[in-house]
Formats: sequence, structure tokens, C-alpha cells
Amino acid sequence: MSKDIKVVFTHGTGLFSGAIEAVEILGEEINGDNGVDFVPTHCGLIVDDRFQEALSDGFIGNSIHHYDPKDVRIYTLHISNEDDIKRGDATFARLLGQKYSVKALVCGLVFTVFSMIIPGPDAENDCSGDDTTVLRDYGFNINNTSTDGEPVPASSITPNILIGIIDKIGKLSEV
Repeated sequence: MSKDIKVVFTHGTGLFSGAIEAVEILGEEINGDNGVDFVPTHCGLIVDDRFQEALSDGFIGNSIHHYDPKDVRIYTLHISNEDDIKRGDATFARLLGQKYSVKALVCGLVFTVFSMIIPGPDAENDCSGDDTTVLRDYGFNINNTSTDGEPVPASSITPNILIGIIDKIGKLSEV
């Protein structure tokens, strides 16, 4: 048994996306470039042809087609471990409808700019936090580490941090 999942990164155009982009760019200036020539402000996952993303009203099913293709990057990841597939599928399904956490945005900002972790429950995630949680349960090593060597909580992983990790382990796909 094996399956492919897709990690979708988008670059928004609104004021909120602009603020996220500014923080992500500042983080790269302070902590170094992640090696990807695309600064995403949002992300989601496609599993079994279902696209889910964390928006202000929660981790919801949606259509990827509401994004302009020029503002989208998609990476394909292959999973072959049956236990990882079952665990990841269960987490993907469990998160549907989970509320979006503004606290996770703050956690991501603080980690991106200051490399500091604000402790928070794993259930409080934003788009990249939810995606990180699912990807970890699929068995992927999404363990950007903090200065003390500990894995960074999902709530502190931002879209730009996540794309830097996924770019190294996934395959860039056509939109």
C-alpha cells in the first residue's frame, strides 16, 4: 500500500497575506534564506483528491481553484508505510472543522523572527501548524529544531519554514 499526498503553498494578495509575507521575509533576513524562491503566506493539503486548509473559520474542505495558479506551488510526497498512512489519514480527517488559532500565528511570528518558542497546546494551530501535524503523522520528519535542539511545535512552523523543509523531501508538481 502506498499513496501520494500534495502540500499546497500559496501566496496571497490581501493585507493579511502581505503582513505574513513581511514577517516571513524578515525571518529570512535574520535567520537565513530557506532556499526556496517563493515566499508562501498560506498552505493546505490534498489527500485522496480532497483539499483541506485552515482558514479563519477552521480546517475546512475547499477548492484549490480559487487560487490564481501563478500564486501556487504544489509538492508531492510519497508514503509507503501502511501504519503511517493510516495514522496520517486519521489525523487529516480528525482536523476537519478544527478551529483556526490566532495564537499559532503569534507562535510562528515569534519563532520566525526571534527563534523563540511560545508553548501552546498542539490543538491550537493555523494552516502550517495543521499541515505539520498531519505530515508528521504521515511519518515525515518535519522537525525544524530550535536553538536548544528540541523539535519545534507545529504551532511555531510557518508556511515559509514548511516550504523550506518540503522542498528538500518532496517533488515540485504542476499546478
